[in-house]
Amino acid sequence: MDISGRWRFVVIGFVMMLVVGFLDAWSMFVLPIEQEFGWSRDQTALVYSLAMIFLAGGILLGGPLIDYKGPRAVSIIAGILLGVGLMSASWINSLFQLYVAYSLLCGLAIGVLYNCTIATVVRWFPDKRGLVTGLLMVGTGVGSLILGIWVAPLFKFMSWRAVFRILAAISMTVILIAGQLLRNPPLAWQEAAELSEAKASAQAEKDFNWKDVLVLPAFWGLWLWHLFVVSGGQTALGHIVPFGVEQGISANQAAIAMGVLAVFNAFGRVLFGYLADQMGRKFAMVLASITTAVGMAMLAILPPVLGMSGLIAAAILIGIGYGGTIPQVSAVVGAFFGTKHFGANFGLVSTGIAVASVIGPYLTGWVKTMTGSYEGSFYFLTVLALVSSIIAFYINKPRTMTTKMATEVCGRD
Repeated sequence: MDISGRWRFVVIGFVMMLVVGFLDAWSMFVLPIEQEFGWSRDQTALVYSLAMIFLAGGILLGGPLIDYKGPRAVSIIAGILLGVGLMSASWINSLFQLYVAYSLLCGLAIGVLYNCTIATVVRWFPDKRGLVTGLLMVGTGVGSLILGIWVAPLFKFMSWRAVFRILAAISMTVILIAGQLLRNPPLAWQEAAELSEAKASAQAEKDFNWKDVLVLPAFWGLWLWHLFVVSGGQTALGHIVPFGVEQGISANQAAIAMGVLAVFNAFGRVLFGYLADQMGRKFAMVLASITTAVGMAMLAILPPVLGMSGLIAAAILIGIGYGGTIPQVSAVVGAFFGTKHFGANFGLVSTGIAVASVIGPYLTGWVKTMTGSYEGSFYFLTVLALVSSIIAFYINKPRTMTTKMATEVCGRD
């Protein structure tokens, strides 16, 4: 079967994932929007939290859409929806309008685009899924870094509304062009890959469906671990720019720190995927938790003392630790619960992202509004990350259904 040239789809997917990183641009808009409307930090923090919730919804929606319409049609839908969302955000005059334009429309569009890009490109690489997924995720970090280096300076010369319009034009153009170059592999290639997966699944000890996993301690341990680590990472991404400015760092430099965090987030996904293979999943999960905890503590302590260098140091560690969550969740879901119902089970674990967006970015914004400081929230998230490292020690592979039945029949514990 001729699949020569399949790596070009990685390049196309990488370009599309640059736009996925645009969702992290919100941190750059917080201060100018607050200054114009007089909104509080908890109100603007809710914009990002809702966007993450709708992003999760877009990921779930994207799967059936791709199967029904194909990647090119879905790319058109996502590109137009994202462009409309960003353009609408430039016209808002109320919080509700901002929640609809940025949180709902942009969040959904990015979620659909995320799923469409990864699902399509990975189908070409059943033999290199981990590597290809890691390469694509680097694109999100690079996209955020581009925002920090090239887009943030635009705020000196134009209004935040104009910047939204520029992002709308760029994102829609990139997605509508690059998306038309995406296509699924030949049917015979997909059938061969599916047959291989079916054989592997048949050899598995047990495939747990979503009803099975909801009663497993391993599921709830993984869900909590994911929730606690992601809460810190989302908070840093959503607040690092306004926090940095309040420490006397320029908005441009703080935006660069946001990009650095996003880049090391992507790097962490590749790094911890490798560490899990070499040192084991439990080791990688504990290390990701501790790395995030140290980074959050550094975020509270270093920037007021060291300025930009302290902010960058904290961003690097948080990015690496936060990035380590996705490969671990993916690997554990497949290894513990089987591959037959992977999509549904992975989606269940990923619901923690929505909860994390509330107890992380939104709660941090609320505390900032009430107390005038970020410090308490950062230390709280440090503790959550440390607790997650303890939880990781107790996440063990569930017994198979055969073992469970034998235990019940024999009357043993």
